[in-house]
Amino acid sequence: MELAIRYFGKNTTFGCIERERKALLKLKESFIDPFNRLSSWNTKDCCTWQGVVCHKIIAHVIKLDLRNVDPFVELEYANQLSSKLLDSFLLELKHLSYLDLSLNNFQLIPIPPFLGSMNELKYLNLSAANFSGVVPNYLGNLSSLHVFDIGARIGDLTIDNLMWLSNLSSLEHLHVSSINLSRSKDLFQILNMLPSIVVLDLSASGLDNTHLPHACVNSSLLPNIQNLELQGNSFVGEFPCFLQNMTSLRVLDLSYNMYSFSSPRPLRLRNLVGLNLELGEFTQLNYLHLSFNSFSGPISTSLGKLSTLRGLYLSHNQLSGESPISLGQLSDIEEIDLGFNSLNITLSEAHFARLAKLNFLRLAANTLVNFSMRFGWVPPFQLKELSLGSCKIGGQFSQWIHTQKTLEWLDMLNCSISGAIPKWLHYINLTNLDLFNNHIEGPIPDSLCEMKANLLKLELLILSSSRLSGFIPSSIGGAYSLGWLHLNNNNLIGKLLPALKNCTNLIILDTGDNKLTGKLPEWIGKYLLDLSVLILRNNEFHGSIPSAFCQPSKLQVMDLSNNNLTGGVPPCFGNFRGMVKGLVPERWASDEKLHQVMKGEELEYTANSRFLVNLDLSNNFLDGEIPLEITNLFALMGLNLSHNDSGGTIPRKIGKLKSLESLDLSSNNLFGTIPHSLLDLNFIDHLNLSHNNLFRKIPTGNQLQTLDDPSIYAGNPGLCGAPLLKKCRDDDESESSNVENQEHL
Repeated sequence: MELAIRYFGKNTTFGCIERERKALLKLKESFIDPFNRLSSWNTKDCCTWQGVVCHKIIAHVIKLDLRNVDPFVELEYANQLSSKLLDSFLLELKHLSYLDLSLNNFQLIPIPPFLGSMNELKYLNLSAANFSGVVPNYLGNLSSLHVFDIGARIGDLTIDNLMWLSNLSSLEHLHVSSINLSRSKDLFQILNMLPSIVVLDLSASGLDNTHLPHACVNSSLLPNIQNLELQGNSFVGEFPCFLQNMTSLRVLDLSYNMYSFSSPRPLRLRNLVGLNLELGEFTQLNYLHLSFNSFSGPISTSLGKLSTLRGLYLSHNQLSGESPISLGQLSDIEEIDLGFNSLNITLSEAHFARLAKLNFLRLAANTLVNFSMRFGWVPPFQLKELSLGSCKIGGQFSQWIHTQKTLEWLDMLNCSISGAIPKWLHYINLTNLDLFNNHIEGPIPDSLCEMKANLLKLELLILSSSRLSGFIPSSIGGAYSLGWLHLNNNNLIGKLLPALKNCTNLIILDTGDNKLTGKLPEWIGKYLLDLSVLILRNNEFHGSIPSAFCQPSKLQVMDLSNNNLTGGVPPCFGNFRGMVKGLVPERWASDEKLHQVMKGEELEYTANSRFLVNLDLSNNFLDGEIPLEITNLFALMGLNLSHNDSGGTIPRKIGKLKSLESLDLSSNNLFGTIPHSLLDLNFIDHLNLSHNNLFRKIPTGNQLQTLDDPSIYAGNPGLCGAPLLKKCRDDDESESSNVENQEHL
């Protein structure tokens, strides 16, 4: 677009056309713009407005780009323009060739038919803009379109009949991801009428084998396609045979489908079975995505013929056997992901001899990965990410890793590694280091954190479930970017040093299951205000819970169980917004694991760990009454105050905790009746009130009726009624009725 100039605050000789300026102002008026993205739209010359481009000579508006450039903050769209109206005054922009309204919020209105009258459009992007309904056939009138993107991602769009697409003969890029195409049985017949297509995104569109061509015929479409994305559909069995004509392919993504076959012999692509591929014809293929299927058998040696391949993604299948040495011929390869299979890999120098461009290597969750290199071997590559988690590597750290000066992510969790943490780790600019569940011994070396230039980048440090001993080094306090610190389940001693208060970006602090001593440090509450998870359980902390612990209001998991804490539960715990509203942390590691005692047993939370809301103060020496403010924690899923010295009554409004699934108040000194508001806990499936001084009739009904184990109420001699064998006297019945009436006042 050589005749166009993008204006951002510059003066123009001619200015914009007045009727077009008025049309744009009407568009602005139709938007809710809380972040003032359109604040520049207040001058006379609309050609200077943000997102507006005018023709250099005739000054007509030719481009309108209102794409939301910063869409994701706290899992919600931010900086959005929002509107319930997209009116036809845009038709005044008669020379408009580029329109991008993507990643905004049109509040589930239909795509307006008038867009089909904007005949000059060459680029139209309405993706993820929260439109709904059926995509209008009128868009087939846009015969000049080169790029058309209506990928939904959010919203609810469907296409019943694709025949109108055949009119878009100039179309080169078509993106209809996450739009329901299940009714479009003529899909590929229509696509065959679009000879210029080079990029086609049909991901997550409800497609299955019935949508594919039944015959392997030549097509004007297939030889020209360069980027084909079919991931997230329901294709099964053999590959679609029309792939054999796609000799121009550079990106192929078939991940998240259900291909599930294998064969003992290599076949041509037209007879493709499993991953025994003969792909020599795909001389221009850059990226091959086959992850998240059910491929089995060995990896084909023919992959080594794809000389231009830059990315190979075969993770989350059922592949077995060795990794072929022929992969070492891929001199352009940058990323290899073979993780989450059943490979038994012995990697030699020959596998990497020509891989000088490799920067991403993921072999995690395979049966065995063995590095068979001579001592002192220096790889030809410099990795940014190395993922070997849950592979039975054994032995000590591979020496060649210390040559990777650009390494940012090192995942060696559950690898049976032994010995000490090597001192050379501090020479690497790591942002993520995960050594969970190994056999590492000795102290955490000061050298790991003494190089401040490197340490400033460290965001995730997981050294949990090993055999580490000694003190927590104060040098960790220099990791100002640290968001995740897991040191739990080791043999660490001493106090939590004040230097850690400098880690003000911490989201998770877990030092549980060690031998730490001293009082709970107040600086945790005063400085670590972004904490979502605080786990200090199974240590030797003593003294009272500081009121400062109430200040990190985002807390959604607090576990101080199994210590020697005294005093009462601070009433200000009722102010934890994370437990009141169930705030989902805006930053969270995708594979974050949390271990919590819930429902009477220790559970591991993985995929849903970010949604867990739990308060566990059990097995201490806490006394006093349970504060009424605790009943304000409406999002609480688990509450465990068992094995303390708490007295008084159970808060009568305990039923306000409507998200509660597990409640354990056992082995305290509680007295009085069981509140009838417990009947309001519709999700409760674990309850323990045993070994207290509760009396009178046990409430019955609703979800509580399903909890019929007598041990729930054992050790309360004054209780009566089901599920206990002890029957209630008439005065117990009437008194319980009076208490129930008082609770509802």
